Amino acid sequence: MELIDLELSGVASCVCECASNVGRVETLRGNAVAFQRIANRNDGNRASGSSGFTASADYVERTVKRAGYDVVRQKFNFPFF
Repeated sequence: MELIDLELSGVASCVCECASNVGRVETLRGNAVAFQRIANRNDGNRASGSSGFTASADYVERTVKRAGYDVVRQKFNFPFF
């Protein structure tokens, strides 16, 4: 086993980074749960053109606006198979 000598500032930095990542993981998990709930409410579907897609886009817009960003939706055509 190799022992590594860490400076206190390095340890503090590591602890802060780990704590920050925990928050990110919780946020990602919360978003995944929200998207699954949206799918469940829309016959398991969030595909483009479906009501689940619209609900997902609405969720993303609300979430991003709460984070302080301006949101602009742009419509475009695409092949739908």
